[in-house]
Amino acid sequence: MTDLSQLANIGEFVGGIAVLFTLIYLAVQIRQNTNVLKATSLRHAKNGFNRINMIIAQSVELTEIIDKHMYSYETLNPQEISRANWIWLSYTNIWETLFHEVKESIGHEEIWKSEERNIKFVFNLGGYRHWWRENQLGGTSEFRVYMDNLFNETEIRSNKEDAT
Repeated sequence: MTDLSQLANIGEFVGGIAVLFTLIYLAVQIRQNTNVLKATSLRHAKNGFNRINMIIAQSVELTEIIDKHMYSYETLNPQEISRANWIWLSYTNIWETLFHEVKESIGHEEIWKSEERNIKFVFNLGGYRHWWRENQLGGTSEFRVYMDNLFNETEIRSNKEDAT
């Protein structure tokens, strides 16, 4: 009977070691999978931005519309406003995707911070600021609250800079 008890104890010990190695293996696999998801997220975001940028760059007319939308919104006609609005919606959709991917820990925090600086920059431009106020197309409520807070923070900072 003692031999069976010893064998059972050895079996439990070996089983415990096997479970420990399995957990370590799974942790490594999860980390690798997360890294792949982050790389895929980055690639998709960059591809999306590059597609929009190339569309704008290939059209002198669209480049002029975006420039006017950013710097002299009031000079645009309704058709130009509509075209610019679709571009801003495309950018904003990518920003929202990045926002949620970072929130779910599958996106690059550093890339999001970089894009957040870009958002703050365009918030300081009249056209996007106007577009954001008027835009009710899509966007999760959480993202809209985040962007509204960023918008208000940028507006306050912008007003302080104007006063000096």
